[in-house]
Amino acid sequence: MLSTNVSCEGAKPQNDHEAPQEPVGLTLEEQSIKRSLNAYFSPKALTTSPGAPCVRTRNAASRGPLHDARGDAFQSALEFLVNKDLPLWFAYKCVNNFVEEFKEELRLEPIKFDPEVYETVEGGTWIRNIILKLTEYMMEMFEGKRDMPKKSSAWDRYPYSLAYARNHRQKMEDRHVVLPTLSAVETNTTEKFENDAFFAVFDGHGGQDCAHHACAHFYRCLIDLITGPNPPKSEDLLKETFKVYDERFMIRSEKEKIRSGATAVCTYIHDNTLNCAWLGDSSIGLLKNEEIRTISVNHVPTNENEYKRITEMGGLIVTIQGELRVSGVLNITRSLGDVQGRPSISQEPDSTSIKLDGEEYLLLLACDGVWEYLTESEIYKLIENFVRKHPSKDFPRMAEDICESAVDKGSTDNVTLIIVCLRPVEDLWKLFK
Repeated sequence: MLSTNVSCEGAKPQNDHEAPQEPVGLTLEEQSIKRSLNAYFSPKALTTSPGAPCVRTRNAASRGPLHDARGDAFQSALEFLVNKDLPLWFAYKCVNNFVEEFKEELRLEPIKFDPEVYETVEGGTWIRNIILKLTEYMMEMFEGKRDMPKKSSAWDRYPYSLAYARNHRQKMEDRHVVLPTLSAVETNTTEKFENDAFFAVFDGHGGQDCAHHACAHFYRCLIDLITGPNPPKSEDLLKETFKVYDERFMIRSEKEKIRSGATAVCTYIHDNTLNCAWLGDSSIGLLKNEEIRTISVNHVPTNENEYKRITEMGGLIVTIQGELRVSGVLNITRSLGDVQGRPSISQEPDSTSIKLDGEEYLLLLACDGVWEYLTESEIYKLIENFVRKHPSKDFPRMAEDICESAVDKGSTDNVTLIIVCLRPVEDLWKLFK
């Protein structure tokens, strides 16, 4: 089985703590949240769990600029709660409230990006203190000293299925962003964008730093643009976001000697329009008219336009063990990061905008570990078979089923797949039944 995180509920925690009697009238999801809080944030859990009170955080030893501090901390806190079997919407709500309440104490005030200023914060101790403070915050919620947040109705506007796994690789370098409503983050400034949604997959290489940073900060660059004084047109927004994000990450890369990179597939749904932009060989697909069509075009050396672009600028593409690689290193021609590969490796995305007419059923975002091993028709058939074998309430498990099929077909790479329902889930079941 793959390591998965699904939208409908957090998995039941595996522990030997007795959960308290559930109050009458709680939904199944609320009961699951109560169990997770009991398993991980009750006094007994925090004093008897293996390794308590040890706090492990990703990239704990790294430092970063103050203008990235809020996003870095938010992402670390979000992952911490999701890894405690809490639903993603609930984790977003808790972290939003936590960051806003303790922004002064923990140095989490929003700081505008200025390319001429680079003040840093040491990541290890700082992030660890944030997680310890968040643990206290969640313990108070378990004890009833803080109200549990309620799910916004906007969260369920775009039901999704999410699956991801390290697979046979030593490290998991994929990252993803799932925001069925943009108002789930920085609620004070995004409330009017509750009907907008953002989904992305970042497939890292040469380390996880670039993908991890993109996961934490790309959508924040988008929010800064749409809430700014002169927001770009909808069809230009993602391309402009890539440009703004690249400047931000390149400065951090140069200062902190980051050499990793990442492919990117990003989608922003606004005003009934699907805006897509991408770099590299991850893919965006759309299920419409009883077929799946790949929207994105891979940025790889075998793409004639990409080959011509690189060679005409004096770049080198060579064959290594039967595979074309830029400068003998990368098998992609565009990506985030990869400072050492520029200018042959471009950071300018391709993009497209599609007016949704109501005939689209599913949006799919996948890394090459999934899309390279399954054809469009095979993915369509897997979806059809899943629908015929399962009730609609099992939709959150669909991505896992497809990822497992990619692994069965020979994928050894990290696998990540996001499936977004653009219509009510029941409509998808009617399509096949």
